[in-house]
This record gives sequence, structure tokens and C-alpha cells, in this order.
Amino acid sequence: VATAAANDLQPRHDATNEDLSYFRNRLRHEVIPLLAELNPNIHEALARTADILRDDAVLVQRAGEAAVHHAVIDTQLDRFTLDREHWQALLPAEKRYVIRALIARLRPDRRDVEFEHIQNAIQIADTGTTGATADLAGGIRLRVEYETLVLGAVDTPPVPNAPALPQDMPLRLFHPGERVRWAFGMWWFEAGPLEPADDPNVSHADPLAAVLMVPQESRLVLRTRLPGDRFLPRGLGGHSQKLSDTLINMRVPRAWRDRVPLLLVDDVLAWFVAPTGESGLRGRVAEPFALPATGTEPGTITIKVRWNYRGT
Repeated sequence: VATAAANDLQPRHDATNEDLSYFRNRLRHEVIPLLAELNPNIHEALARTADILRDDAVLVQRAGEAAVHHAVIDTQLDRFTLDREHWQALLPAEKRYVIRALIARLRPDRRDVEFEHIQNAIQIADTGTTGATADLAGGIRLRVEYETLVLGAVDTPPVPNAPALPQDMPLRLFHPGERVRWAFGMWWFEAGPLEPADDPNVSHADPLAAVLMVPQESRLVLRTRLPGDRFLPRGLGGHSQKLSDTLINMRVPRAWRDRVPLLLVDDVLAWFVAPTGESGLRGRVAEPFALPATGTEPGTITIKVRWNYRGT
């Protein structure tokens, strides 16, 4: 009233503010006066509590957004993909925040999600087997994949069961004579010199494996794609093409292209495996590193590389 008078404004009386059928009015007219009888300082205490909660909310939001950044590995207009291993490391409160935050981004007009739906989604995400789902508000569904969780529209297509790398993963380096075995989600990447008992034609039958001829002193790097990457397919007469064009021609899902694991030899793309839209997984070996029928050339070494699913 004082503020209105100071600004020459005439306050209006809203009769609905006296209607006790509204919960807010019962709090104002019945509950708070009763609390004031028990504690004359209730107004100051509530104001102080509100200030504390406002400050605490900033801390909670900051921790929650850090959890979102840690768990989410891919973002599309209609879905978010989360790393299951990172998800399992979150605290219960962080998991609730992540789900609520992602729903809010997918459905900005959705103000509230029932607690029971959130808890059910967390339980499915924690213990569900591949293919398990939990429906949430606004046509949103959480689906469990082999190494990821997908939160998106109910009609969002499944995520391929294929090797994948985090988009912000640091380079992983090794040399031709080394034997390496690295875990990425639900997959192992393995590499080492070709043994006499190994089949040099393994890549013809297994898209997850390849035999490569590489320089003995070369540097091998495992990473995701970068702008300007090119691929030299076999059969193009030594001509290369943009890797982006190769992935499009293979019908690799758009959401997956930035996570395709690439093996480079001295900064030249040598081999990759990717899910395709029609024929499942497909491996591609670049022409300079394909093992010729005549065998290894001087100054080179033959190595075997493959992806193995950790769930088997």
C-alpha cells in the first residue's frame, strides 16, 4: 500500500485472495497466523530461510549442471545420449537433477514431472537390461542401450550397438610394435603385431577387425573426426574424399558421426568402424594401409586391430 501511495497508484482488491479454497490463501490466512502464535518471529525466520534456500539453489544448480556435462555424451534436438558408466557414478540427487534438466530442455513448456516418474526412470537406468524403457512426462522416454542411456521423444530411433568414442576424448597414441587394450564404454579396442596364427583376411568376414600394413616407425592415434578429415577408399585410384561424405554415403546416422572411432597412422586415416543404415556395422580400410597380396613391404609391419564387445 505504501509503495502504491508513493507512486500515486490506486490498489485494487482481488476477491480471490480471500477464497480459502486456494491453497496459497489458506497458508496466508490460516497457517501463517497460527505459526505466528507459536513463534512471533516466524516472518523473519521464513524470510531468512528463503534467503538461505535461494543461495543453496545456486550451489545445487551448479553441481547439477556439472553432472549433466559429465553424463551427457551426445545432444540432438529430440534426444540426449548419456554414458551409462558415468551415470552410475552419480549420486541419487544428481541423477534426479539430470533427468529433470534434460526433460526441461526437451519440453520447455513442461513445468513439473512427478517424483514417482523420476524415481522409476532412475531405477530403470540403474538396473534395466538393454531395451528397457521408462516413460516420463510430455511423451519423453528413457531407454537403456548397451553402453548408453537415451532420453528423448517416444519415437526416437534406437542407438546403434557399435564402438564409439566420447567427442571430447584426448588422443590415444601407440606404436606398431605395442600391444594395447583399452576400454571405451562396453567395448575393448585391441591392437598388436600380426601373429603367424592370425588370419590376414579377417577383415573380409568381420567388420570389427582389420589387418593393416603400416610403417615400422609410425605413430598410431585413436580419435574422433575433426574438420578437414579425409579418407582414401580402396578402388578410387588414389583419390581421397571428405570423411563426412564417406559417412553420409555409408548412411551412418547423423547423431553417431562425431563418435565414430578413427585410427590414424601418421595423421592419415587408416581404418574405422561405423553403424550403417542398412547393413549393420561396417569397417573401412584406407587403400595405403591395405595388406597387398604380395605381403609386407620393406620398412613396414603388419598389425591387427579389432573391437571386442565387453558384454560377451
